[in-house]
Amino acid sequence: MKIKNIYILAGGDGSRFWPLKEKESFVFAGVSLLEYQIGFFSKIGEKIYIAVSVDSEGKIKKKLPEWSKKYRISLELVIQNKDLPGQGGAILSAKDAIKGESLILNVNDVFSESLVQVLMEKKARKPELILAGKKMDRYFPGGYFVFKNDRISGIVEKPGENDLPSDYVRLVFDYVDNISKLVEVIDRSDKKSDDTYEKGLNRLLNRSSGKEFIAYDGYWYSLKFPWHVLSMMKHFLEKSESFIDGSVSIAKTALIEGKVRLGKGVKIGDYAKILGPCQIGEGTVIGDYSLIRESQVGSGCLIGGHSEVARSYIGDSVYLHRNYIGDSVLDKEVSFGAGAVTANFRFDGKNVGSVVAGDNKNTQMVKLGAIIGKLTKVGINSSLLPGVKIGQNCQIGPASIIFKDLPDGMFSFQGKTVKNRNIL
Repeated sequence: MKIKNIYILAGGDGSRFWPLKEKESFVFAGVSLLEYQIGFFSKIGEKIYIAVSVDSEGKIKKKLPEWSKKYRISLELVIQNKDLPGQGGAILSAKDAIKGESLILNVNDVFSESLVQVLMEKKARKPELILAGKKMDRYFPGGYFVFKNDRISGIVEKPGENDLPSDYVRLVFDYVDNISKLVEVIDRSDKKSDDTYEKGLNRLLNRSSGKEFIAYDGYWYSLKFPWHVLSMMKHFLEKSESFIDGSVSIAKTALIEGKVRLGKGVKIGDYAKILGPCQIGEGTVIGDYSLIRESQVGSGCLIGGHSEVARSYIGDSVYLHRNYIGDSVLDKEVSFGAGAVTANFRFDGKNVGSVVAGDNKNTQMVKLGAIIGKLTKVGINSSLLPGVKIGQNCQIGPASIIFKDLPDGMFSFQGKTVKNRNIL
């Protein structure tokens, strides 16, 4: 029997994802992450609700009829109240729309079907609450389960690395037999706090007699920070199958190896090499002597001659010209002048760090290049150091060295950074 309501949370502000935006719109394997989740959970849900922000409502609303028809499921948007932040705010925003049993999950978390299978098995026992956790072999900045007599008794949100109550991180994959119970306990919390959801779950845990725990051991990919795009991309590339559209033009001297997907109208130049797993979107041109390996390249891109793109995510309408792009994320309409490169490896071989909200995060990645917001231009012969993030609508002058993050809308040249006056 299907679950009455699937509630996908996609209304967060995504500040930790900067300089990228709109996690739900990022495309993997040819579909947006939100569409992927709708397709995945349409198999077990009667109706899917999607929490969205006011800013993203219009764009997503236009796609609902197409997705509803494609996946044969009823879809409805819930507009998250701006004054009710976080996951708790998403639940309170839905209190008049959603009734009865519900599965609550984040749009940016991707799991295997094994988690769904175990959920449905436990659901058959008619519990009030089902929560899921994954055993971690290293510290993860999230909520951790507390156990008493081998049963879950609580959740501790973001404990210190030396104060973990268990090895199990809580996944946002929460089943409640009646969402009104969750609304009630969250409504009693400080609605301005960003942890009202976790506090509400703890209250529900304490008063629920029928609760189940899933010890999940499958894969889990999440877009929490911008560099997570690369691990998500790798997952979907490895799952994909080879496909070359009939309209693709491949030079006789070009080499295609491994699992490669080439969209309509793609052109591969002389002596270019494409090494899978790899995906190249519609209308993209790969210039002569270029190398693309283990990467996703969007639609309408020009990867100019003698460029190399390695293990990178390239958005739509990106222009490269004799560049090296390694372990990097380039959002839509980014352009690189000739000779500009991304550095992706520290001399000391340590993990690359990245500053998020003033805190230098360990990305757990030995190789990480640049992460660049849309509409940014990088001048000729510029160098971007490992882990650097550059905001949207920026301009990097020629022969510049960028060694720290650059906010949105800035112009940087010869060590000086000012507001980009070319933005209208």
